[in-house]
Amino acid sequence: MEAKGQKIRALHLSQREIMMAQQVRPQSAQNTISLKLHLPGCTPQAVKEAADQVLDSADIFAASLCQGEHGWQMVYGEKQSDACSLQEADKMEQVEEQMAALDRVPMDVEKQLYQAVVMPLLEGGVYLYVRFHHVIIDGYGMSLFVQKVLDVLGGKGVAESVYVQSEKEQETAYDFWRGYFKDAAFEPSIFPEITKKTETEAHEASNTQSQSAKKAEPATGFGSIVRPVPDALMGRIEEFGRRENVTVPYIVAAAYSFYLAQASGKPDAVFLMPRLGRTAEQLDTLGCFTLLVPVRVKTDITDSFAALCRKTAHASREASRHKYTGFDKILSILREEGTISESLSEYVFNFYRFQYQTDLAYQVRFSVAGDMHNHLTFSLFYDRDGGLNMQFDYHKSFYTKERAACLADALLAILDRGVEENALSYAMGETEFRKVTSIVGKQIAIKDNLTIPALFRLAAERYGDRPAVYAGGDVLTFAQLDMLSDRIACALVRRGVKEGDYAAFMLKRDIRLLPTILGISKSGAAFIPIDPAYPMERISYIMENSSASCLLSSPEVAAAENYAYINVDLLMRKEAETDLLPKIRQEQPAYMIYTSGTTGRPKGVKLSHKGIANIVHPDNNPFNRDITQNCRGIVAIGSICFDISLFEMFVPLMNGLFVELGSEKAMVDAGELAASILHHDADVLHCTPSRITAYLANPAFAEALKNIKAVLAAGEVLPGSLVKRLNSTYGIRIYNGYGPTETTIGATITEAGDDLSIGRPIANTGIVLLNGDYRPVPYGAVGEICVYGNGVGIGYHARPDETASKYRIWNGRRLYRTGDFGYFLEDGRLIYRGRNDRQVKLRGLRIELSEIENVMGAFPGVAACSCIVRKIDRTDHLVGFYTVAGQETVDAEKLREHMKSRLTSYMVPDVLKELTAMPQTPNGKTDLKALLEEAVEYKRAYRAPVTEREKLMCSAFEKTLKLPQAGLDDNFFELGGDSFSAVTLVLHVEELLKLEKNQIAFGDVYQYPTPALLLERLYKEAQTNKAYDISQLNYQGFSEYLQAHTGVEVSRSYLGNVLLTGATGYLGAHILVELLRNQKLCGKIICLARPKKTLSAEKRVRTALFYYAEEDFSKEYGEKWEVMEGDITQPGLFTKEQDACCKIDTIINSAANVAHFSYGDTLEKINTDGVKNLIRYALRQKALLCQISTISVAGMTAKDALQESFGEADFYIGQEIQNKYIYSKYMAEYEMMRAAVDEGLKVKLMRVGNLQGRISDGEFQMNMNSNAFTRQFASYIKIGAVPQSVYEAGVNFSPVDETAHNIVSLMLVPKAAAFHVYPPNEVRYADLFRGMEKIGYQVLVLPDEVFDERIEKLKRTKEGREQIEGLFTKESAGGYREIPVVQKYTEQYLKELSEGWSRITEEYIEKYLSALDGMGYF
Repeated sequence: MEAKGQKIRALHLSQREIMMAQQVRPQSAQNTISLKLHLPGCTPQAVKEAADQVLDSADIFAASLCQGEHGWQMVYGEKQSDACSLQEADKMEQVEEQMAALDRVPMDVEKQLYQAVVMPLLEGGVYLYVRFHHVIIDGYGMSLFVQKVLDVLGGKGVAESVYVQSEKEQETAYDFWRGYFKDAAFEPSIFPEITKKTETEAHEASNTQSQSAKKAEPATGFGSIVRPVPDALMGRIEEFGRRENVTVPYIVAAAYSFYLAQASGKPDAVFLMPRLGRTAEQLDTLGCFTLLVPVRVKTDITDSFAALCRKTAHASREASRHKYTGFDKILSILREEGTISESLSEYVFNFYRFQYQTDLAYQVRFSVAGDMHNHLTFSLFYDRDGGLNMQFDYHKSFYTKERAACLADALLAILDRGVEENALSYAMGETEFRKVTSIVGKQIAIKDNLTIPALFRLAAERYGDRPAVYAGGDVLTFAQLDMLSDRIACALVRRGVKEGDYAAFMLKRDIRLLPTILGISKSGAAFIPIDPAYPMERISYIMENSSASCLLSSPEVAAAENYAYINVDLLMRKEAETDLLPKIRQEQPAYMIYTSGTTGRPKGVKLSHKGIANIVHPDNNPFNRDITQNCRGIVAIGSICFDISLFEMFVPLMNGLFVELGSEKAMVDAGELAASILHHDADVLHCTPSRITAYLANPAFAEALKNIKAVLAAGEVLPGSLVKRLNSTYGIRIYNGYGPTETTIGATITEAGDDLSIGRPIANTGIVLLNGDYRPVPYGAVGEICVYGNGVGIGYHARPDETASKYRIWNGRRLYRTGDFGYFLEDGRLIYRGRNDRQVKLRGLRIELSEIENVMGAFPGVAACSCIVRKIDRTDHLVGFYTVAGQETVDAEKLREHMKSRLTSYMVPDVLKELTAMPQTPNGKTDLKALLEEAVEYKRAYRAPVTEREKLMCSAFEKTLKLPQAGLDDNFFELGGDSFSAVTLVLHVEELLKLEKNQIAFGDVYQYPTPALLLERLYKEAQTNKAYDISQLNYQGFSEYLQAHTGVEVSRSYLGNVLLTGATGYLGAHILVELLRNQKLCGKIICLARPKKTLSAEKRVRTALFYYAEEDFSKEYGEKWEVMEGDITQPGLFTKEQDACCKIDTIINSAANVAHFSYGDTLEKINTDGVKNLIRYALRQKALLCQISTISVAGMTAKDALQESFGEADFYIGQEIQNKYIYSKYMAEYEMMRAAVDEGLKVKLMRVGNLQGRISDGEFQMNMNSNAFTRQFASYIKIGAVPQSVYEAGVNFSPVDETAHNIVSLMLVPKAAAFHVYPPNEVRYADLFRGMEKIGYQVLVLPDEVFDERIEKLKRTKEGREQIEGLFTKESAGGYREIPVVQKYTEQYLKELSEGWSRITEEYIEKYLSALDGMGYF
């Protein structure tokens, strides 16, 4: 009903979309937009009067929002004549701060939709600040508002503005949007999320031993910068636009598109663009008419700039034609079809086309969001002189002020080059281009005459009689090594070996190895290492492909017998004539190493002396500086066929350290390596992280590590846990290195203890990150790691095309494209993001294998892991391999559950296999090829159906899941089934086996998920009930305990320090809010939560608190409350060491899996086993354990129970429990009672009812689909009918906020044990359905048998099954009745505490139903 003087109007499409976003984040200022109009020549009073006139002229400013029958409605009331306030004068700086603060304050949409303030400045002049809720005005409307204020100040009048709401009907342009985004290739995010660890603490992280314990918290807030387009450039843009027939906004949008595509390395750019939804009659109307559309621009580096501008204009206009689809509907269309899964809204482009007409001096700025949730919004607007300004509002989780400034520079540069040259080039400004192309290591002068022979001669002269090499029982001093290598070199020269030749060697790891390498090098030839263990085919290929002039070996090498080889022993006996040796140049080949090739054939990588001369320099990198100043010698265990072995040998030798040449056994055996370390007190080690992790399980190796001072752990990602362990246990300084063979061993090395990055470039080396068009990406964005400098190799032997592809001249430098990806932190360190070949597609879905491995590796007990795609039985499957640390054990199913909780379902491996050791290549990396050969089994043992019933049941599985074959023991859910397809299976089973009505229930599929089990349930157990057997449990002492702890005297107690679980859930979050609102009730609050996918535990709790709390409790974080990462299902979570950190007095367990139907044992693990872990913790802490349970534990009965009702002092009264969820909650209570009776555990059981929307505003939970009642209710609405028996029944309705409040109040009753926490009065279904009619949903009340017939018909179609899905989750309980639950004592406690329940009113029901409807639930 409209009150006198009021008009009520429905919202139109743009407003509805804004309010939908508002309901997702009701306490956010994301829809607060503002204008800041600076008027230096006006008086405060004049500005106030002008603002008042404009505000009074438009009916939209007399509007407010209310929840009506059909959702949100606009109510137009009386206009305010004095709407703008005038405050005291203040300094410009303080006023700016005040406006920025006001931007961030959310608006109560039912009370306030704008605020206008005149802010006089002590420096002179005035600011008019107006903030609006976006629902009443858009960007065009704000511009119009400014113009009207300027008109009034200039002496003009202001016309009345009547909000005309005519609009086109909402479109359903399915085909257009599917086609528009078909095959789209774009990245929603250019920059990785900035965290405190990666940015705020970047400098500290690079100078400490380990930062692995520090939380990676996201940066928060948003910032803004404004950049004018220079007048000269603006003139050229306008001239270009006239010439090419393109308007200025599309020219700028084209530059923006090019930047987004180039920065992300993808061909497409996608951004949101507000489009004017105004008709001609609405152009002078103050209001909101804008609609958002996603624009996709396909870029091509070969296009002219004019062509890109035309593409952008066309893409924008095409999207705009279908703007009345509505952005939410567009997203729905694209995601339903799987066309896209990425976000479309991270980047926004706005153009404020208004050009103000006034003679007054002014400046105006717009703020587009008080609380940003996208990454960046780019806005264009004109200034008073007709100049164009660019404004960038950015989220600080992804942008810094410097990054935003670089973006502004980039757009100006793109525009400058585009309009001047009509071409596309780099997507960055000159300053940033210089920065990203000059990331280099320390510049050190390397003399031109330094080669491997020259460097070693210098070492021999300096360290002559020092031991240089140990091998087995043999030793060579530097002088002896120099002499023997001279002999080999001279002998080779005599045999015709000359400069530029290649000489291969194949030797065991004995004392002859290093003299041979140095001897070949001194002869002028390049050496080629060949492993004697190589297959004959590979050895022959290398010899033939390399055209090696000779092969050096010895009789002990069996493989050498197949080739004409030179016995190295003979060469070492010949006297040297050093005059024969050639003068070697730095640029000539020093060695050639064969690595795996993409064609299956190894490829020879040629490297020069220049790279070796560079990397052995003592000041080349932090690791070199450390070992040359502080260490004695290294144990070398790298395979001679991998270049890291040259680092192990040449860096120490050229700097006077000894090399202990580990034997073949020491390369693969931890005990043998330990002995090698201790032989001569070596204190340096190179070892890949996976190898050192595996070896730590060996006691001898762990003991030998006490001798080690420095470790280089190159070749793989360095886990923070390993850094911490080596440093804290052994005092070892651990470094991480990165560099492909093609760049002479290494390209970057970290400072000691840096577990986050792969370091900075080594000396005389540079890194540039390029996209697929060979253009540099912005600083901080992800690009391909390309290396240039002294270490870049010569190329691939006899592979000119591959050499040309990977070694390129770029910007005047010769660089190598690694195929690896990374990004730079602000402090210059490089973060490794994996290889492009570690990204795979499985069943059409993109999967990052490294992401899966990171989650696997975080599980307790997992030492090393690797994930690959394997073909099993002609089908691709994801397979995860892992090894176990030390004496620990890893339960594969628990590991699987750990991964399920952190990864999307398609990223959880189908097969998990534990290995005794992770296979490794000779250089210590995980051998992925060996894993491809590892025997794996996808456990789907096929048992064929035999009887007719078995065949029909298997056929139902096949038909439902579209499988060619299903066996009797095949698990429905492991074959790909889900809750929706379970509905279809029930239908097919009913049809094929001609079952009676309700003979098979939805829950049976979860409890009996194979054909064999379902058949047994249907026929062998047809005459038995499905209840869980709880009658045989030991209830001794329960009755006495509960009687003694019921009906007790009420007094208030102090909760002390509280551990709260489940704070990310609906009830748990409200309990946290209640505790924070009543802080005197308890001490510190520790919220235990799990991380989930990309969200940290802390961020999950903060998000829930932000969503559900009206207050901002963030300032109290760390003092009153904090988040601890953990999982109640992990028995080892609560250690005695953690006990000592914070004494816990009260545990409130609100963590639960509330799925009434769940395959597997997840319900038991969380709801029962998790409580067992909490019981053990509570007993250690002597803490009270409060369990949030359910009144459903009262159960059901088909006969007379032991008593008629279930009260607070009752436990087992003969009830039956048929639901898996309720059984898990019952068993949790049972375990607690058993511990209370037997071990003195202090317990409280809070049995709650049907949790529903808040009493304050009807707000419902974020994950509404997890609520069984609302899903059932929604099904009745979707099918438009309800059975008579349901319509006349009642349902318990427990508002979540009052439930949380009463739980906390009842916690203070010290002696009572059990409480039934729900309102005493039920809500009638009839009232709920009448409430739905008021908001436009008609529901027929049908006789039960007629309703059942309708359901049977709906089962026959896919659409029908979608509508009735919620009813399938409602278990049929024919012949059973629920046992009434009473709450005599709980009511008494609440009354004495002056607490209780609000009456469920018609107004509440309307709010509750409107909230659900507004979120699109029906």
